[in-house]
Amino acid sequence: MQKEKKFVSAVIYIRNCDDCIEQRLDFFSDLLDDYFENYEVICVNDASSDNSLEKIKAYAKTSKATILLVNMSVFHGKELSMSAGIDASIGDFVFEFDNIQYSFPKQTVKQMYEESTKGYDIVLSAPKNRQGFLSNLYYSTYNKYSKSQYRITNDAFRMLSRRAVNRVQSLARVLRHRKAIYSSSGLKITHITYESKKNYSNKIDVYRRNKAIDSIILFTDLAQRISIGLSVTLLLLTFFLIIYTVAVYFSPIRQVEGWTSMMLVLSGSFTGLFLILTIIVKYLTLIIEIIFEQKEYLVESMEKLG
Repeated sequence: MQKEKKFVSAVIYIRNCDDCIEQRLDFFSDLLDDYFENYEVICVNDASSDNSLEKIKAYAKTSKATILLVNMSVFHGKELSMSAGIDASIGDFVFEFDNIQYSFPKQTVKQMYEESTKGYDIVLSAPKNRQGFLSNLYYSTYNKYSKSQYRITNDAFRMLSRRAVNRVQSLARVLRHRKAIYSSSGLKITHITYESKKNYSNKIDVYRRNKAIDSIILFTDLAQRISIGLSVTLLLLTFFLIIYTVAVYFSPIRQVEGWTSMMLVLSGSFTGLFLILTIIVKYLTLIIEIIFEQKEYLVESMEKLG
């Protein structure tokens, strides 16, 4: 089989997975060597507290692949750690493997590369049998309220062209959720699926689930819609209260002295409060868009192994 001439980079997220790291690195190395003449494996060690670092170095001594080891100074999580690895990559195409434990057929990588030759800058790959209620709820909610024409899915890994890498680096001032950034990049995206026989136990997806709410707040207008909806509802209730107060004032029903004026003052105050809250929510939304958390990370060291 003729190998592809393009140089590719595989960025792999490492966090406390010494029980399977040698086996999985061997899989990734063989995978790239099967299809590409020139490639690099970038292992991003996100401050692992087990023996992952030692096992990577031991594996590199016998591996035919060139391994670039990126050691994060402190725990950063997937998003920033993967960003550090991608920034260090030099490939024409970059594969993102942010969970070393997912299992997939080798030909999936070839299919992704073939899709990229059709003009797609971002190719996402997801197992057919990887579904769950919370995941489906998150993706359906995000896609419904996102302004992007592309929809994010429960993809396991992805491939980016160098143009996509450069576009995301120039656009992304915040890296709460790379999937959301990719869908908003304006580049062509496609999806492929594969049959997954086995997925290894996942120790680190809790971090990504914790970022789901952040991405919905940052990249959709759901929070703004909820806030405005509540403000409008309370505002209508306040107007009804004003009408009721005026009706009671002109009714023959005996009233406590000062009740009408007190209710009018309270109603007017609540009306103003709800309007102010709506304006504040809008301003906070704009502030979040303008002053995104900067894409900053601390790298302790980089070592080329093998």
